[in-house]
Amino acid sequence: MSKTAGTVADVETHMRRLLEATDPHAFLVISVAGTPHFLQFNASKAAIELDFPLVTADQRAHEKAFRQFCRGPDLSLRESSGSDGSRFLDCDLPHDAHRAAEIARQALRALFGVADSAPLTFEGELLPPVAA
Repeated sequence: MSKTAGTVADVETHMRRLLEATDPHAFLVISVAGTPHFLQFNASKAAIELDFPLVTADQRAHEKAFRQFCRGPDLSLRESSGSDGSRFLDCDLPHDAHRAAEIARQALRALFGVADSAPLTFEGELLPPVAA
């Protein structure tokens, strides 16, 4: 698992890494440092999927806002269940690093109040390395 610190300005770099990953099980998690808040992403040939678990009370408290957010243009929302019965909201983003990064930044701001200078952590599995 790779782990890198950054801000919202770095989101596009990591979305690009997700799209460049060759393993279909690759994923990216963007966490807001010092909080329980995070967004997780995976990619298919058709879209970048934003997965929002509804496991904790904090996550469930953001359910309505997440559903509203995913009603925006270029987005589609569906609900799924994990093998343990846990619920997830899945929001499909365009298969484009630039557009998906714009949407991810909007989600971080709208759902969690993230400022441009707020520290974020980018964690990924099976992603190409961050370019130097």
